[in-house]
Amino acid sequence: MIFYPLNHRLPRAIADRYRREHIHHLIARARQTGCWIVSSDVVADDATHLGYGCTAIVDPTGTVLARVDELATGVVTGMLPHAQRARG
Repeated sequence: MIFYPLNHRLPRAIADRYRREHIHHLIARARQTGCWIVSSDVVADDATHLGYGCTAIVDPTGTVLARVDELATGVVTGMLPHAQRARG
C-alpha cells in the first residue's frame, strides 16, 4: 500500500488544466506498482488558487474504489481483501 499525500492547491489556470489528470496519475501508479494507492488532497478555492481535491482509494488494478467529490472535504474508507498466507 502506498499512502500518497497531495497538495494540489495550484494557481487557478493550472488547476483547471490538470483537474482530471490527478486521478489518472493515481490509477497509473497503482497499475505500475501493483499496490493499493490511498491519496489525500487539499481543497482550496480563493481568489488566486484552486484545489479540487483528489482524495481516493485505488486498487492494484487501477479501479477507483472510493473518492471524495471534487471541492468537498471528506474521508474515504475501504476494506482490503484478506491476504492468504503461503502454505508449505
